[in-house]
Amino acid sequence: MGKLYNRKYRLKVQTLPLVFVEINSLAGFRQLDFTFNVVRTLSQEPNTSEVNVFNLKPETRSELETMGKSTIELEAGYVSGSSIIFKGDIRDIENNKERVDWITTLSSGDGEKTIQEARVNKSFPAGTTVTTVLTEIAKTMADANGGKGAQIGNVVSIAPQGALLGSGTQFLNGCTVSGPSAKEFSRICKSAGLEWSIQNNVIQLLTVGAPVPVPAVVLSPRTGLVGAPRVSSDGVIYLRSLIIPGVEPGRLLSVVTSYMNAQAVAQRCSYSGDTAGNDWYIDIEAIAL
Repeated sequence: MGKLYNRKYRLKVQTLPLVFVEINSLAGFRQLDFTFNVVRTLSQEPNTSEVNVFNLKPETRSELETMGKSTIELEAGYVSGSSIIFKGDIRDIENNKERVDWITTLSSGDGEKTIQEARVNKSFPAGTTVTTVLTEIAKTMADANGGKGAQIGNVVSIAPQGALLGSGTQFLNGCTVSGPSAKEFSRICKSAGLEWSIQNNVIQLLTVGAPVPVPAVVLSPRTGLVGAPRVSSDGVIYLRSLIIPGVEPGRLLSVVTSYMNAQAVAQRCSYSGDTAGNDWYIDIEAIAL
């Protein structure tokens, strides 16, 4: 990775087909500032973000308060490398004045409408595979929210790694799924030794405890690691990094310092930034392999 200077960011608030707010760092002139706090985990609960935008025009503030279904996308990093750290559904918009500043607060959930709205009701005959059942449930999740639900992601490629106790990869007596899709997806995953989450509106399926099958992100003082890693009594590694691409829940991290050389899977990533201040970090909780 190149040197970590010259921050890059892009905030996009959108109700298709209109873009209500777009703020980025490459426009060639001073734009509005904003702060953000994003929390992403491997839990089935929606990832969350809170973005505070300063001093939007009155007409824009009014539009944001009155528009219907809307999405938010936040990219952050450096000119040498950046990535989308949050993409989700806006659940609440508030405008408040503090001293001389108007602050517009956007609170959002990743895949929240998918989890709230998707339903499934289907029976499968004896011999149906775990992959088939999970894929069919995932399709109902993708169809939620007017067809803008969580994308199927890696379900088809990872589901074959799941194994049912005593019956391998097939339901010997068939299977029925009925009710909220997220609940049924969780039930089947648990029985097959799999876990799932929604990351940037895409379903991420993993075998329990395993990382995403892509190369590890190297975290060292040379690549963005800040301060010294801390290991708790229960084996959790706590790290702080500058906002660099690829650090997200489920990703394999290679932690390299003068006294630590460890492989760990990121479980929780909290991203915080201030386009006008010093804050530009990821606080990471990881489990060593």
